[in-house]
Amino acid sequence: MLLRVVRPMKRRESSKHYFRQRIIEAWLAIELIIRDDPHPVLTNEFKRVQAAKVIHRMASGSHKQWEKEVPDLAWSGLRTKSVVQEMHIYPRSRGRVLRHIGEDLEWVTELLVHHNLDEIHAEVVKR
Repeated sequence: MLLRVVRPMKRRESSKHYFRQRIIEAWLAIELIIRDDPHPVLTNEFKRVQAAKVIHRMASGSHKQWEKEVPDLAWSGLRTKSVVQEMHIYPRSRGRVLRHIGEDLEWVTELLVHHNLDEIHAEVVKR
């Protein structure tokens, strides 16, 4: 499904479907980064959009890989070698879809963050 041509609400559902286990990790990463920032942006919308960017990027994009025969310069072009080429294209994460995804992320992780963020931060700092 091309996520750029689908409505924001449908894109939100598609993103949630693919990476449910990564949702908590993304939100906690944003919370911890903001917590350690000396000049943090503390608005809820900022947290929502930053975490949603991570999830949207993981849940979308086209990834292609192919082999191509090219002349081997070590043999003056007399032999060929196989080279693997990759292409990774991601749609721009923009607009209302990020706010929709972010609202859902916040709702899912709300209790975990409220009750365990201090413990999680202490564990991360220990490492």
